[in-house]
Amino acid sequence: MKGPLWSGFSASLVTGEHKNMYIRNQGYTGNSWATALEIDAAPISGKWGVGVQGTAYRSTENAGFGRNFGVIGRAGNATPGYNYGVFGQLLSTTYGAAIFGTTSETTFGDNLSKKYAGYFLG
Repeated sequence: MKGPLWSGFSASLVTGEHKNMYIRNQGYTGNSWATALEIDAAPISGKWGVGVQGTAYRSTENAGFGRNFGVIGRAGNATPGYNYGVFGQLLSTTYGAAIFGTTSETTFGDNLSKKYAGYFLG
């Protein structure tokens, strides 16, 4: 929805020890980001932290119709050169990748021994 109903809107929808989700208006949230939807998920022992998961999948192979996109990111009309449909950032000094892509149905990441902006397997 758009309009006055959302003016100044800020609500915590899901909270817990290791997860938080907020929907905010277009105003700033205490830093330099104007965040509309914010999701935080911290991993706990034996589990993976996932901030956002998008799945578009049909159990029947080669159905012959439709198109699937797990995630679509769109950006535009901001400062020239600073429009990114998808942005990934590797935080901390630990090894890993800002964006990891694979064609494997069984690989959910590799143990990386360096830091990468993008790492693609497949």
